[in-house]
Amino acid sequence: MRQRPLGDPGVGRVELFSRILLESPTLTRSYLPMVRERQRLLAELLAARAPGAERAELDLFAALAIAAGETAYAALHTAMAAGEPAERVRAAVDAALERGFSRLARAYPGPAPLTAGPA
Repeated sequence: MRQRPLGDPGVGRVELFSRILLESPTLTRSYLPMVRERQRLLAELLAARAPGAERAELDLFAALAIAAGETAYAALHTAMAAGEPAERVRAAVDAALERGFSRLARAYPGPAPLTAGPA
């Protein structure tokens, strides 16, 4: 018998839920407005912290940050749908977060308008 993440026999439902999320165009479409709203809110928060920054640059930064997080979310559900044990799920999410956010940090090195404190 394959070991379930966290040893919980009810985790099979989590695997099913993750597969449904990954394979449902309807759920994907309904989720996109929430992602866009988080991106918009992040850009607004950045604009409040760096009022002199170019809005297009803040919008791009917000989009990249949200994309990095969404990649980790996808890695989580892909690993869960595959029935991976908890340590592999965690490793997949950690790798996705590290990859996405380290690239984002390299794209915006050093002090910049995005890292400015409140005015």
